[in-house]
Amino acid sequence: MQTLFDKVYPFTTEMISGYFKEIDFKDKTVLTVGSSSDQAFNALLLGAKKIKVYDINVNTAKFGKIKKDIILNSSSRIEMYQQVLSFKGIPQSKDVFSIESLYRMNSYMSSEENFKKLQQILKNSNIEYTLGDLTKLDNLDNEIFDIIITSNALQYIDLYINKTDDPYIKLREIFNKLKAHLSDEGILQLLYHYGFSKDSLCRDDGSSTRNLKKVYEALKGELLYLYTFNDFMDSGKSKDAVVVYEKMR
Repeated sequence: MQTLFDKVYPFTTEMISGYFKEIDFKDKTVLTVGSSSDQAFNALLLGAKKIKVYDINVNTAKFGKIKKDIILNSSSRIEMYQQVLSFKGIPQSKDVFSIESLYRMNSYMSSEENFKKLQQILKNSNIEYTLGDLTKLDNLDNEIFDIIITSNALQYIDLYINKTDDPYIKLREIFNKLKAHLSDEGILQLLYHYGFSKDSLCRDDGSSTRNLKKVYEALKGELLYLYTFNDFMDSGKSKDAVVVYEKMR
């Protein structure tokens, strides 16, 4: 029986290259979600020394290892793309972007040179996969990371709580748990917003985390940044955004 979180994304649905370039991954330890494993692959390409993928999806680890093998054994980006989409052993989301869009979204797909570079890195790198709930952070013990990437996982925060609970109190609880696993001067990418606009500062439709005014009120006193960038269309007419926290000594 399929559950809410058993389908994997074959590739990212966010503009990873839009904000990863602003983060220094060189020789850093990284904790990231990501059923597609693209956050992990891009972090490795940018110099991360240790990656742990932490995801509630029961198929993330299996798919990540399969995708790694496909990358290593493909002669080109196009062949890799086709091989990933044709794999039938694990249920995949139908939310798939064209390869031309993914050239812009994924740095490791942006050129054949970068693709070959990732292949070389993957020959000597291991990505650790742990099954876990981001809202609870079980199985992490006292591990500390330089960078934590949550992608857009917290847009589902309303699914994690009872209808009578306050989502912003829950957000603060999750934030504090994530913060405890972050090194001094570490970076936490907390939220990802598709289609960001000025209206996002006080929107009440959809996920509670869309309302950035209430998010900032819930996390008052913390060093938060809002970073916007062109979406995958790269037309300059539309923006995506991330909310980032920097932990000070």
